[in-house]
Amino acid sequence: MTRHDKLVTHEQVSALADGQLGGDEFGDVLAALAKSDEALAAWHCYHVVGDVLRAGDLGDTRGDMAFVSRLRSRLVAPGGLQLNDEAVVLDDLRTGLAAPNAGSVALGVLSVGSANDSSRRWKLVAGLASMIAVVAVGWHLSSVD
Repeated sequence: MTRHDKLVTHEQVSALADGQLGGDEFGDVLAALAKSDEALAAWHCYHVVGDVLRAGDLGDTRGDMAFVSRLRSRLVAPGGLQLNDEAVVLDDLRTGLAAPNAGSVALGVLSVGSANDSSRRWKLVAGLASMIAVVAVGWHLSSVD
């Protein structure tokens, strides 16, 4: 399966999860779910994301420390991402506490700047667009009176 086919399948699975498919497309996606573990994983992922978004609370973020350990080991493995000496403490994200405690896990922080840090042109364009918007709204309000 090519990368394009995988993208199309993921988009179709997303549409199925959102209830937007019918007819032949519906049957095609169900067949893809039956054949492909990757499509089935995408189906599960979309449903988990939907469940989390519909939930009233964020759920317990401290529950799967084994996942965090596996992620950390993959990040520091040869060929993985390089981490700085700085650390972030994964704590109770709902309250924003940053103090380390017995249940927290420290991970390195990636030092990646913004894509547009070196360019000032986008700031000038954004400023100009903001000024034009203010003038347009002011002009509209003055002509309404």
